[in-house]
Amino acid sequence: MDIFDQSGHPAHAYDPGISSNGIVWLTKLPDNAVEINLGAGRASMRAADLPAFDWVSVKNSLLGGTVLGPPSSGTVSFDIEWSGIIRRNHIDNDEQGFGFAGEFLVTGATVEWSSKTFDSHGNVIFSFTSDGRSAGNLTQFAEIGHERNGTFLPG
Repeated sequence: MDIFDQSGHPAHAYDPGISSNGIVWLTKLPDNAVEINLGAGRASMRAADLPAFDWVSVKNSLLGGTVLGPPSSGTVSFDIEWSGIIRRNHIDNDEQGFGFAGEFLVTGATVEWSSKTFDSHGNVIFSFTSDGRSAGNLTQFAEIGHERNGTFLPG
């Protein structure tokens, strides 16, 4: 998640880092952090005070701090809810030899987000809280779905 200053320059960029095997920006959430009811077109994902790094910019994160220096420690919290089916999409690219199939639902979504950056003594030096679900905060695109690929495709 990037946060920009008033001039449009990156001011904070939070991510869990890049793993030793090169996997970018992924972290495991507890099983109860995600709920999905694809048939009803609803899903949610929640986390509170998830450890993250504040690299200032995505470029600095991808280049291991060589642009703007090492990251500060931080935390992120979020509550994302998908609901309201706009369109259903069925994709079966296995017929074309791509080995991919799935059911996807374009939906609406709401996002609440907050983050904190800490100094080396654990003091909060920056915090941000989104306007959350207030009127006018619309997502540009939201989709949930179920895909099958590779060895998980039937036949």
